[in-house]
Amino acid sequence: MYLKNPFNYIGAKYKLLPQILPLFPSDCEIFIDLFGGSGEVAFNTQAKQIIYNEKSSALVNIFNHLDDNFLNEVEDVISKWKLTKTSKQEFLGLRSYYNENHKNMSEREQAIILYCLLTHAFNYQIAFNSKGEYNMPSGAGRSYFSPQLKKKLQDYIRRKQDINIEFQSNDFVDFSIDKYPPDKTFIYVDPPYLITVGAYERDYFCKWSEDYEHKLLAYLDELNERGYKFALSNVLEHKGKTNEILKEWAQKYKVHYMNIDYKNCNYHTKDKSANSSTEVLITNY
Repeated sequence: MYLKNPFNYIGAKYKLLPQILPLFPSDCEIFIDLFGGSGEVAFNTQAKQIIYNEKSSALVNIFNHLDDNFLNEVEDVISKWKLTKTSKQEFLGLRSYYNENHKNMSEREQAIILYCLLTHAFNYQIAFNSKGEYNMPSGAGRSYFSPQLKKKLQDYIRRKQDINIEFQSNDFVDFSIDKYPPDKTFIYVDPPYLITVGAYERDYFCKWSEDYEHKLLAYLDELNERGYKFALSNVLEHKGKTNEILKEWAQKYKVHYMNIDYKNCNYHTKDKSANSSTEVLITNY
């Protein structure tokens, strides 16, 4: 029933969509995904206007170029560079080519090659060093452009053509919210989590910190005061750690506990074992 992202993106919300989407306001005309990531939430919403925002401009560039020719061009690059499930050296060759030439490439070529790289990289991750070079190692033996990924990519391309979606690349503190009327706009927020380690932290070139956490929560308070509706995905507890900052802040709003099983671990639990976690959706409505 729901589209699954064509990146195998770590931190995606596919398993939680049946719980998250029914909690969204049914009357919102404009949907803003402030930390768009895999796009699974944005691509599965039914708003008249959808704004996908993601700080990683390289990922946004891929989304901008998803069209009928994208798949064929991806398969041409995979064939040319002989990328397979076991092709480590070929992957490293394409990675070197991308890093040495990406500044002179068109945005289209950057999108095609980067997609090919991340679908053959370790854990399918998208990550760059401070020079803007893609620096994930090969995923040889596990990661490749499988028939399942191809189907997901085709589904995303078709869905993009069917909806009114715009892609932006901003840090959340720089996002221009003023042009969206509060009475018609709903904002979904799925940031890096303070007490977990996410691969997407690399796109911020720093670890998500308490300072970032305070800035984001203050930003949400401001949205609330201005009449915007929002929903925040996060975890209150994870592997024995507690996000005290979030826990105290959440008392002002409504907390919805998510039920999901990761490796037989119930996420809606008070168990403080090594693998326990409490994942929530916090709303101001």
